[in-house]
Amino acid sequence: MKNNNSHSLPRRRFLRDTALSATGFMIIPRHVLGGKGFIAPSDKVNIGVVGVGGRGKENVGELFKVR
Repeated sequence: MKNNNSHSLPRRRFLRDTALSATGFMIIPRHVLGGKGFIAPSDKVNIGVVGVGGRGKENVGELFKVR
């Protein structure tokens, strides 16, 4: 059955427009969407420590002071 509604959106056009919109979000740098003061995940350092005691606690404390 064909829909004669003048406001209908063909499937192929919908898919094309959706793909173009999604591509635009992938091309725009994250800091543009994040706004001022945004720090990208690739600019962050995650550190985990296991079995730290004695002098290691002091080292970890100093490490957390570094920005």
